[in-house]
Amino acid sequence: MFRIGDEYRIFCSGNCNRRDFIVSYLEKRGVKSVVLPVDGHEHIYVVFPKTQYNPMFKIKTVIAHYDRFEGSPGANDNSSADFALMEWAVSLMKSGRQHNVRLIFTDGEEIGGAQGGTVSSQGAFALLLCSDD
Repeated sequence: MFRIGDEYRIFCSGNCNRRDFIVSYLEKRGVKSVVLPVDGHEHIYVVFPKTQYNPMFKIKTVIAHYDRFEGSPGANDNSSADFALMEWAVSLMKSGRQHNVRLIFTDGEEIGGAQGGTVSSQGAFALLLCSDD
């Protein structure tokens, strides 16, 4: 049976710095990333070795946002997508094969909420986390 792990719970906690969490999560598993500041936001770009890209094929870019409406655990769509992409990045790195995938975690998607929106208008509803009870 699948259980949501402690790292996911930490990621969804109100005091988690999600940018630092993602960078650290990847680094601990041998995946390099860089933070790209753009217009007051900090996007995370996963750096795969050049040998994992083949210029004969197009690059596929996969994106999920890690920011969240302040005071919420984050929408379950992108909190879960962030974890899926982090694990995929680890898998791609370990494979050593060519994949032509570019992974980016973006910041600033929930910006509308900061301009008078509400948690419900942003889709950032509380996540129902599995308990061990």
